Amino acid sequence: MTPEPMDGPNVGPSTTWAWRYVRVTPPPEATTQHRRSRSRWHGLYRVPERDKVTITLKWRGGAQAWILVEARGRHGVFHGATALVDVLTEVAQRG
Repeated sequence: MTPEPMDGPNVGPSTTWAWRYVRVTPPPEATTQHRRSRSRWHGLYRVPERDKVTITLKWRGGAQAWILVEARGRHGVFHGATALVDVLTEVAQRG
């Protein structure tokens, strides 16, 4: 078989192109949220070790198992793989 000639009726439009220098700027950085870097229970007093603290855990499920923790008048969302002792340490302002 012989290839079809390029000057027949089946020829599409010409694809001419040229190099063009364009500066690609990086996307703007996210605004820093200083509140996120602190504890969710920042500003509350430390709980004495012998005092009781009522903590409510709500299973939010999903593919990554999120847990909603409500304690001391505030709430926070933790990943399901977070150890319970880490959650309690943050709530009680220890460490």
